[in-house]
Amino acid sequence: MLAKLVGPRAARARVVIAILMASAGAAVAAPPNVRHVRADAPAGGDGLTWGTAYNDLRAALSAASASGGAVTELWVRQGVYIPAGPGGTDPAISFTLVPGVAVYGGFAGTETDRTQRNPFTRETILEGNTGAARAYNVVIAAGDAATVLDGFTVRGGRASAPDTSGTGWAGGGIHVTGSPTISACRIIENATQRPLSSDTVFRKGGGVYCAPGSAATFIGCTIADNAGADALMVTGGAGGGLAADDCLVRITRCTIRGNRSGDGGWGPCEGGVMTGGFDGGPGGGIYFGPGVSALIERCAIRGNITGTSITPHVCVLPPVTEDCKDAGDGGAIYAENAFVSVVNSLFIDNATADGSPGQDGSPSTASDGGDGGDGAAVWATGGSVLLVNCTFVGNIPGMGGVGSEAFPVTGKPAGLPGIDGVGAAAWAGPAAHLENCIVWNGGIAEIIGGATASYSNIEGGFAGTGNINADPRFLNEAGGDLRLREDSPCIDAANSLIDINPFSPGDQPLPELDAGGFDRRVNVPEVPDTGVGPPVVDMGAYEVQHPCLVDFNGDGMVDFADYLEFLNLYDAADPRADLNGDGLVDFSDYLEFLNLYDGGC
Repeated sequence: MLAKLVGPRAARARVVIAILMASAGAAVAAPPNVRHVRADAPAGGDGLTWGTAYNDLRAALSAASASGGAVTELWVRQGVYIPAGPGGTDPAISFTLVPGVAVYGGFAGTETDRTQRNPFTRETILEGNTGAARAYNVVIAAGDAATVLDGFTVRGGRASAPDTSGTGWAGGGIHVTGSPTISACRIIENATQRPLSSDTVFRKGGGVYCAPGSAATFIGCTIADNAGADALMVTGGAGGGLAADDCLVRITRCTIRGNRSGDGGWGPCEGGVMTGGFDGGPGGGIYFGPGVSALIERCAIRGNITGTSITPHVCVLPPVTEDCKDAGDGGAIYAENAFVSVVNSLFIDNATADGSPGQDGSPSTASDGGDGGDGAAVWATGGSVLLVNCTFVGNIPGMGGVGSEAFPVTGKPAGLPGIDGVGAAAWAGPAAHLENCIVWNGGIAEIIGGATASYSNIEGGFAGTGNINADPRFLNEAGGDLRLREDSPCIDAANSLIDINPFSPGDQPLPELDAGGFDRRVNVPEVPDTGVGPPVVDMGAYEVQHPCLVDFNGDGMVDFADYLEFLNLYDAADPRADLNGDGLVDFSDYLEFLNLYDGGC
């Protein structure tokens, strides 16, 4: 319960609150560059007001495109919007973004200022599943750097077009072809899927696909519960959550969870003999293909898993089966000849799949089990993969599948079991490096394959400058709180001087904020500095904070400078202003600040 507001500082604050509340009601009309959309509007609207709104988002996008730049924003009321229209049956129809136009969801249908909307409580859904059909791509994210999609749930797409001549084979939720910013969106329950034919397309990006030449930015999004295609005669679909090829990708403050790449298929039978099989799909969460440059900051990547290989197919006589192929690699991230930096991020409970069991051919052939996938969190080869101030916990590589027993003829050798997957945190070549990381509770062989590490806490030990092997002493690992206790050996033990940005070569200071949105550069005077600085930062995604929550400028005092700093953070909805820890920056945080401010430190 909040304490009673008392004291002269609280009185001054109430004046500020009154001014803010009075000014909030001053706006009277939306700007002329705005058009309105609401699903329940009568047909024939011009979009100039909520009363005359468009009832079709595609029509509003077309009007904005034809406006010659006069329309730069679309405000979309909460509700459900379907690319092909209710009951539509054409899966090739998508919502296509327009260069220079920002599309915002989360409105109640009465607002006159964009800041009045709330996309978190007024869900605005772009729905790919009409019941009669599912869109190949719910959204085609074309456009330039001024193009925005903000505040939507994008769901139900299924990229199952029969070839790669268009966009419909990849990115069931969003297929990116331009350089848009996608923010505050939930991209959920989308998929890639092979059609019911002998399609051999290697499908990518159940939730999102970034095409060659694109440059996408994702801010504050959730990419969850998407799936890659199970295969027929190719490797399983790659990048259950997101896939990218030869492009630029920036992902900030996003959650990527519960995604799965596809299972591998079997090869054809020729002359009664199966000629080959295919691996499970790589990149349960994210697939980065050749030529990608990506920066991931302050993200949580958790609970993603790769696809497995299919149990061998038994052909007609002569009775021969093919040994199982391998489960997919890279539970959270798969990077092949890509240039990737991941900073201040969490990798939690990701996994690679187990290999499939072998299957007997009748009457006397056996097959080996498939190998478990490698790199439960990260699999990387070629290019450059840099992991800085990341925390890895509970990432588990897959087990090898059991071999089959030849029967019923005795004396025939049984199939061999598959090889267990390795690399709980990373299976990575020498181009990959971990700096300032915590790698814990992932089983044996946390890091293998030639990757290097320094100033990191790695369970079981790992050679490298500044590395340690000690209980990191999380606040509550079982409860999911991976912040550090004040007695953690990871405090002031890391390196603050490292090149982290693939878009800007050369050493740069670490980002100002840790994974929780708090100051990254906090010194604890009572702890000896064992890392490199100044300032000497902590290992892992979280920095131990100064015990005074309202000393926002870190000078050890609570004064009017902290008050002004809080106002700036509050107005920007910055996570550091979430003082009551409920995940929202709202008026209750303002009241909490006033109570703490009056009490000082």
